[in-house]
Amino acid sequence: IRLGVARGADDFRQKAQAAVDGGADVLKVIASGAVLAFGGVPGSPEMTREEIQAVAEVAHAAGIKLTAHAHGAESIKDAILAGADSIEHASLADDEAIALANDTEYGLAASIFSANVKRAIRGARAIRAGTVTVNSFGEGDISTPFGGFKQSGFGGRDNGIHAHDQYTQIKTLWIDLSDDGEEVVD
Repeated sequence: IRLGVARGADDFRQKAQAAVDGGADVLKVIASGAVLAFGGVPGSPEMTREEIQAVAEVAHAAGIKLTAHAHGAESIKDAILAGADSIEHASLADDEAIALANDTEYGLAASIFSANVKRAIRGARAIRAGTVTVNSFGEGDISTPFGGFKQSGFGGRDNGIHAHDQYTQIKTLWIDLSDDGEEVVD
């Protein structure tokens, strides 16, 4: 549900509470400008830290999570420090934003978009997350392990050979095939 534009912490708090009262099970804010939005400035802050914090307080008081759409480094840092539980995109993260993100209890997935492949690879290596995509979205295919770091996910891996152990239990069965008896065991 989109509840329109808000300005100032009190206005954001009221909109967040209206969403919670309407049955929302997660809240999402647009902390910074979209990378591909027509006329938008990628990474430009759309909210202050205080505005994000007001929404985080409402979400956490209701026992739900807050995710922040944030491409720009300043907005990523503001969202983390304001109490957002998840940052979507983080395309323009700097070293400080990555360090802040790595210091949280979550780390499921990250996406990096950059024309500088070496910079993107350095960022992907630095981020503590179960899946990092570079210049794409998605988790790969069925042969690619998927799962979170730290408190993200369910503590295991889906897909690929790494998923095998959590879905199986080792059992040894010895059978004497030399017995010619007629007895059948169900």
